[in-house]
This record gives sequence, structure tokens and C-alpha cells, in this order.
Amino acid sequence: MRISGITRWGLVASVFALLSTLQTTFLFEMKNEYGKPMPWIEVARQPFVAYFFMWGLVAAPIVMYLASRFPIERRNWTRRFPLHVGFSILIGLLISLGRLPLHRFVYPLSDEPYGWMMFKAYFFSNGFDDITMYWAVACIYFSWLYYQRLRDREVHASALEAQLARAHLQALKMQLHPHFLFNTLHSISELMHQDVESADRVISRLSELLRLTLENTGVQEVTLKDEIDFLKGYLEIERTRFRDRLTVAMDLTPETLDAMVPNMILQPLVENSIRHGIARRSGPGTVLVRSFKSGENLEILLRDDGPGRSPAQPQTAQFGVGLNNTRTRLQQLYGEAQRLEIRQPETGGFEVQITIPYRVAPDPLPESEPVVTFLSSVRPIPHRVPS
Repeated sequence: MRISGITRWGLVASVFALLSTLQTTFLFEMKNEYGKPMPWIEVARQPFVAYFFMWGLVAAPIVMYLASRFPIERRNWTRRFPLHVGFSILIGLLISLGRLPLHRFVYPLSDEPYGWMMFKAYFFSNGFDDITMYWAVACIYFSWLYYQRLRDREVHASALEAQLARAHLQALKMQLHPHFLFNTLHSISELMHQDVESADRVISRLSELLRLTLENTGVQEVTLKDEIDFLKGYLEIERTRFRDRLTVAMDLTPETLDAMVPNMILQPLVENSIRHGIARRSGPGTVLVRSFKSGENLEILLRDDGPGRSPAQPQTAQFGVGLNNTRTRLQQLYGEAQRLEIRQPETGGFEVQITIPYRVAPDPLPESEPVVTFLSSVRPIPHRVPS
């Protein structure tokens, strides 16, 4: 928090006003105890002139300016420390000189003449206290400056870290676009030799999906419902290639549909299941997409009934861009609050489970959403057998 110069001056003056009040009260009680009572306002003359006026209003702002103008740091302390020693002595001399015209106000019964002797008396009797006060104010102000500098560095470092994280996330997300586009164009290329009309429909669907990805270029999180809608568009494209060999079942509980998930998190995982699972089957295959809430977390499960890993494939093997990208994005977005588990069930196939914090979108969806939906509920792209 930044404090303006006037506010800072006011705070310092308030501190010295409090010191003057405490000193006056102490002297007032002491005089009464020793049988020399004086009115409180008379006792206040000397402390308020010495602390509130000379230091709170005049000397302390000068010391703070010198401390900010010539800060003592590790790299310059051999030069700056002697400089502030000289400043402290100079301030002591100036305060002693400033007390001369106020002497009659502080001590109205004094008849000492103004001059060198009075100045020397003030300096030698109060100069050490003034020099000590200089270092007290300077050290406190140095500490404040160092604290402000540390806070600025922390804020700057946090801003840089956030910018780096956003850039990294954006780069990871943009990796999916050419990957997704390449695979879809490959499917279109295959259809062009079999069914031109279906290939044309796939191109139309692809343009809609690309429009969605461009609209959400800077968006890292969307609702699960929006993610499912995008996934259904992608699956319509895949059904033109696999036809009846591909079945995708979606088991989505209503309360999860308005939960926030990473943008384009499901498409690469479902693509992995199709490419490495369904495509390797000789017969029909099924991919299950399931979501449910578990405590404070959102659980997303993807499972296929493909052949799974081969015995010779290491357990740590990764499945290309999709799974590696998903793991890294989850780590960047949620840190230790996320979990990505990869399993091969005993019944066969492959299973991926994502656990992320459950956060609801600003405008929740109505509770009337279906609990179980199937891809068959989405109008598939018609397939025409060429004559």
C-alpha cells in the first residue's frame, strides 16, 4: 500500500505529538510528586517544542527525505554510512540553532542572552539526543523503504509468474489446434475417396468447430456443458469414418454440467480412446464419458473397451500430444489440487480419470438437464453409399 507524502508527514507528526503528550504527562506528575506543581500547559512547552515542533514538523521530514535520497544498501554502505553520520550531526546543529528563538517561549522566566553560549549549551546538552533521534527516524524509514521495495519485487515477480503461466497455458492449448486439425483433415481425405457428400458435411462441421476454437482462443476454462457440446461436434465427424463401429455413451450428473473445466480437455482424450482403442478393434467399440461430484472435487472418467496396452508397452508410456498436454495443463491450472490417473482395467480397455476442484460457473444451468445422454441423441451426419 502506497502512502502519499502528506499522509506520511501527518503520521510522523501524530507520533511525535503522542510522544510530547506522554513526556508532558510524565513531567507533570513528577513535579507534583516532588512538591513543585505546575499547570499542565506550562509543562507542555518544552516537550511540544522539542518533539512535536522541532522533530515532528521540521526535522523528521528532512531526515526522511535524506533517507530516501541516500539509502544505505549493501553495495554503497561504505559511502552512505559516513554521509548520514555527517547529516545527523548537521541536523543536531540546526535543531540547536532553531531552539534559540524559541528559548523565551519555552522558558519565559529566563534572562540568558542569545548568542554563542546559549547555542553551545543547547548543542552539548541536547545534541546527542537529537543525533540519536536522527538515526532512530532514519532506521525506521529505511526499514519502511526496504519493505516497500520487497513488496514491489514480490508483486512484480507474481505478475511475471502469472504472465508466464498464461503464456505456457496458451501455448499448450494452441498445440491442440493443429493436432486436432491434422487428424480431422486426415479423416476428410479418406472420405473424399468414398463419399464426397459426407466429406463435404464433415468440412462444414469442421468449420463450425474451428470457429468455436477461435472464439475461445484466450479462454482457459469453460463449463462442462460447453465442453460436451464441442465434443459432440467432434464425434459427429468421427462417426462419418467409423459409422456403426463407434458408440459413445455419456453419463453426466446434472450438478456437474455447470462446473468449470479446462477448455478442450475432453476432445484429445476421447481422440486417444478412438485412435488407440476403437480403431484397433475388429468390431464395434464403446467410449464412456462420465462426470460426477465427489466431495469438493469434480471427477471426469473416460473409458474405452479397446485392447489397451500391449504387454510389451511400458506402464509409463504416454499417448502422444493429447495425454501429455492434458497432464501439463492440469498441473499449470490447478497445481497440487488436481490428479490424473491412467488405468488399464482387468476387463480390458483403457481408462483415464481426471480430478479437479469443483467450481460452479457464475450462472448455473437448470437442474432439468438429463442425467444420462447418448451420442445417438445427437443428429449424426448422414452417410450415403456411393452408387
